[in-house]
Amino acid sequence: MSIDVFLATFLLLTISELGDKTQLAIIILTAKSRKPVIVFVAAMTGFILINGVGVLIGQIIVQFVPYLFIRFSTGIIFIVFGVILLVKSKNTSDEKINDESLMVDQHSSLFLTAFSFVALAELGDKTQIITILLVANYQLPFVVLLGVLSGLALVSGIGVLVGESFSRIISPKMLHIVSGIIFIVFGLLTLFGVF
Repeated sequence: MSIDVFLATFLLLTISELGDKTQLAIIILTAKSRKPVIVFVAAMTGFILINGVGVLIGQIIVQFVPYLFIRFSTGIIFIVFGVILLVKSKNTSDEKINDESLMVDQHSSLFLTAFSFVALAELGDKTQIITILLVANYQLPFVVLLGVLSGLALVSGIGVLVGESFSRIISPKMLHIVSGIIFIVFGLLTLFGVF
């Protein structure tokens, strides 16, 4: 394995994803669910799927799925998540979070929610594009994928730790409001091509 390619990929992806919308989503999902392991595993599964596709057939996706469609769909999904969170905030108390106050609804799957969100957010995102470009440049797909996933694991790990900390100090109502606003803002920024 080429260590220099791995390190270059790892550093590039770590830096580009710190503070990214996906990391913020991981923070929010962890704070809401108080289940950091599930969010982390789901996020990494989404990253593996999307970046694996980027390594294997990313160029084909770009040829057949218009970027504008991907960007529009992602933006709309973010906005919908944001509106749902704002609506839920009206029915949420201001009491501090306890062990059960922010659990995900029993009828929904936290794993599926986190996985779907990450997979959709990353489809056609800069991470996937960077992965495709690095594979084309270095022609070492396994090493690039390993570097990409290592960087994303670090960023996701930071995200779940921050989310777990937030869940202990922020009221559920405030978390719903802030989360909803963040999702709507990222949705609008995505629609306008900022992300």
